[in-house]
Amino acid sequence: MSPPTYSLLSKAEVVLINRDQINQHGGSLGFQNEGMIDSALGAVENALVYQEMTLFEIAAKYGYKLIKNHGFSDGSKRTGMASALTFLEKNGWLIRADTRSLVDIALDVANDRIDEIGFGQWLKEHAEEVFAPFIFE
Repeated sequence: MSPPTYSLLSKAEVVLINRDQINQHGGSLGFQNEGMIDSALGAVENALVYQEMTLFEIAAKYGYKLIKNHGFSDGSKRTGMASALTFLEKNGWLIRADTRSLVDIALDVANDRIDEIGFGQWLKEHAEEVFAPFIFE
C-alpha cells in the first residue's frame, strides 16, 4: 500500500496567507528573510521524502517552521498558524478551537513552550474531519 498523498501548500499560497493576515490584523508586508520561508517549506518536502508522517505532523511542521523561522516582516506567527490550518482544511480537516486558543498555541510555539511534536498532538486533539478529499495521482 502506498503512503497517502496530501495536498501541500505552495510558496505562493503561504505568501497570500501572510498578505491576508496583514490585511486583516495589520503590520508590514514583505519578507524579513525570504530564504527562511523557502527553508520552512523545504523542511516539509524533505521530511516527506525521508519519513512517514501523519497529516497532523505535516501541519505542525508547516506551522512550527514558519513561526520559528521569522521569514516575514510581520505576521510570522499568524501566518504559521493559518498555514497549518489551511493545509489541514485542504486535506479535509478543520480545527475546532477559539481564537484565544489559536493565539495561545502559536505563542507557545514561538516562545519554546511547546515543540513541533506537541504542536502536532494539539492539532490532532482539536481536529474534526469534514470531508474525504479527492486526490488524483
